[in-house]
Amino acid sequence: MKTNYYQLDGLRGIAILMTIFTHASFGMMGVLSITPLFQQSKNEIILPDYIRHIGDQSGHGVQLFFIISAISLVFSLSSNTSFHLKHYLTKRFFRIAPAFYIGIIYYLAILGFKSRQFAPNGISASDILVTLSFFHIWSSKAYNAVVPGGWSISNEVMFYVLLPTMLCIIKKSRISFILLTIVSYAYAQLNYIWISNNAQWSAFQYFNFTNQLPVFMTGLLLGHTLFNLNITKFKSPFILIKYSKSLSIIFILFAILALPQFNIDRTLQSHLAFTIIACLSIYFIFINPSILFTNKILVHIGKVSFSIYLAHFSLMRICHQLASILIHTHGITFLLAYFLLLFTLSYLIAIVTYRIIELPFIKFSQKITSSTAAQ
Repeated sequence: MKTNYYQLDGLRGIAILMTIFTHASFGMMGVLSITPLFQQSKNEIILPDYIRHIGDQSGHGVQLFFIISAISLVFSLSSNTSFHLKHYLTKRFFRIAPAFYIGIIYYLAILGFKSRQFAPNGISASDILVTLSFFHIWSSKAYNAVVPGGWSISNEVMFYVLLPTMLCIIKKSRISFILLTIVSYAYAQLNYIWISNNAQWSAFQYFNFTNQLPVFMTGLLLGHTLFNLNITKFKSPFILIKYSKSLSIIFILFAILALPQFNIDRTLQSHLAFTIIACLSIYFIFINPSILFTNKILVHIGKVSFSIYLAHFSLMRICHQLASILIHTHGITFLLAYFLLLFTLSYLIAIVTYRIIELPFIKFSQKITSSTAAQ
């Protein structure tokens, strides 16, 4: 199947909007989470339970990022006739490291080693070192302590490390990879049930790579399916293809709006259920994409979504203050104002940081790999 990155960027746009919405819905609690005052914080935004559940579960935008990343890399690596591990790792490093390392410097400058939500006793030099290595997801102290949202970056890098092996497995035996994916789901779910029954399920256990691995594996499986899909086979009026635009919208809306209303974690953790439903939606999006997912605005938001993700944490305080000036009540109207301010300012900054940080290093990595390939 011909690769189309417009769908992927459009989906990234949805993912970052979901992520920002969930952090906005936390109100002052989210603002103070990256300060020593986190213990005094509480969520002052009063919302109906329906909206509150959507806000809490919109954090699954991160899982949507994971799925898209897997699909994108399958497309990229499968399109190349030869695979060079050194080139692959170089491109992956320069895609993430520069902006992330600037984030480390920024948060060290404004917070130092002070306490914060995910580091109540403050951070140490070892926390910084393990974060620099991208292996902080394995540290119960550092997994989300140095850079807010850093847990997802570490998970992404762990996936980068495993991806070449995963691609070898799926190319040799698709059935074997499907079985491994099922095993990853079973392990994540049984581990959740066992820990929940015997102790307290913590943020570290939820964020951990073993609990997020099924998301990446499902995304990889979907990416492999889409890449090898012969779209000409679906010219006939097959009902699923005929209504694929509607089905893609129905599935994504169900995942975002309806799924959060159900407490299904004992059956299947919500982020895993979201993954399955989102992948069904993405399948239909690629067969017959709707303008909802490929419009220029959403596509551009998706293109700079990594910069938006890193920037928005630092803007929560000022946006919360601006929203409080504009809206004197703390209900849905306040949440919408806060969300729009947070997204807009993050987007404007991301346009700049994408051009001066991300894009130059992407081009630099391409130049390095091209020059070494020519030798």
